[in-house]
Amino acid sequence: MTFSYPAAEFYDSLSQCQRRSGVALPAEATRRRIEEAALSNETSQSIECREGRWRKECSVIAARGRAACLVLPIRVLILAMAIMTHFGCHCAETVVADSAPATLHVTVLGIAPGRGVIRCALYEDRATFLKPAGISEGFTIPASTERAEFELRAQSGRTVVVSVFQDLDSDKELGRGAMGIPNEPWGFSGHPSPIGPPSWSACAIVPTAGDNRLEIQLIGKAR
Repeated sequence: MTFSYPAAEFYDSLSQCQRRSGVALPAEATRRRIEEAALSNETSQSIECREGRWRKECSVIAARGRAACLVLPIRVLILAMAIMTHFGCHCAETVVADSAPATLHVTVLGIAPGRGVIRCALYEDRATFLKPAGISEGFTIPASTERAEFELRAQSGRTVVVSVFQDLDSDKELGRGAMGIPNEPWGFSGHPSPIGPPSWSACAIVPTAGDNRLEIQLIGKAR
C-alpha cells in the first residue's frame, strides 16, 4: 500500500518504532494511526513527536509481555508448592526388596499421668492408614507417668507411620469434639499438622536396619 506524505513518512517512523521495541502494534491500531496522520496533514516535526509517544507505548507493551512471561512460571511454581504442601511431598514411597528387620523405639511425651491408657499403633499401608484393619502392630499401656516407651517391629526401607494417643476414657477410640477436633491427646511420627487431619505423607518415616529411636510429643491437653 502507498501513502501520501505525511502518511508515508509516519508509516516508516512507526515501523522503526515497532522494530526497535520488538513488539508489533495490532493491525487495526496501525491502520488507524496512519489514517489520523494523513487526515491531520501533520508535519515531519509533529510526526516525530507522535512517534516518541508510540515508542514509549511500544516499550510499555514489551515490558508487560516480558513480565507476563515471568509471572506465569512463578504462578505455576506457587501452585505446585501449594499442592505439595497439601498432599505431602513424600509422593514416592521407598520400598527395598531385600529389607532387613528394623526396631522402632518410640518414646511418647506429654502424657497426663493417671488418666486412661496410651495406645500405640504401626501402619504399613497408605490404603488402610488410620483404619483398624491397617494396624500391623499395636500396644496399650496404662498412662501412669508423663512418658511411655514402646518397641515396634518393622522392615528397613519400607515406609511406615506410628500413631499414638491417650485414651482418657479407655473406650479404644480417639475422642472427638465439635467439628471432629480430637479432645484427647494424640501424636504421630513425621511432621503432622497440629491443625488438620494427619496425612500419610506428612507422618511417614522410613526406618533403617537395626535400632531406630523416635520421640512423639502428644498434641492437645487432657480435659
